[in-house]
Amino acid sequence: MSPLISSENVFQFCPRCGAKAFTQPDHRRRKCTLCGFEHFINAASAVGALIERPEHGLLLLNRANDPGRGLFGLPGGFVDPGETVEEALEREVAEETGLTLAKYTYFMSAVNYYSYGGVTYTTADLFFIAQPLSWETLAPCKESQALLFVPRSELALEKIAFPSLKTAVNAYLQKINPPSQTR
Repeated sequence: MSPLISSENVFQFCPRCGAKAFTQPDHRRRKCTLCGFEHFINAASAVGALIERPEHGLLLLNRANDPGRGLFGLPGGFVDPGETVEEALEREVAEETGLTLAKYTYFMSAVNYYSYGGVTYTTADLFFIAQPLSWETLAPCKESQALLFVPRSELALEKIAFPSLKTAVNAYLQKINPPSQTR
C-alpha cells in the first residue's frame, strides 16, 4: 500500500454513531467497534479524453487550480454519483472545452492518487480516444488557464499534472507513433 493512502485521511469518526472507535482490520476498510459499521475504502472513478486534431496536436488544458496548477491536463474529471462513465466523459469534455463528442472509444485505465483538501483519494481513471462533432465550440472554462494543442513531438510528460495522465499520454503516443525499430 502506498504511504500516500491512509484510511485515517478518509475520516476518523463513525458516520453512523459518531464514535471515534474505528479499528483497521486491513488496509482497505475500517470498522466501528461500537456499532459495527464498516467503511470500505474504494477508488473513485474519473475519466479523461485524448482528443487530437491531427494538424495541430493533442488537446490539453493548462490547469488554473490545484492540484496541478500550471501543469497540463486532459479534458476530464470525476464521475458523479448516479452517472455512467460515458455520461461523465461527455459532461466533463463539454464543461471544460465546450466540445460535444461525436464518438469515443475506450483506450485504457490507470490508477491515480489525487490529493485535495488534505485528503489523498485513490482514483481509477478511464481514458478514451475521442473526436468532437465540431471544433467551432472550443472554449476554455474557469478550471483552465488556456486550452492548447501540443504536437506529439513537443509533448513533455514532466509538464503533465498527474501520474495517470502521464501514463495515458505516453501509451497514446506509443500507440499512435510507436518508436522505430532498428536492426
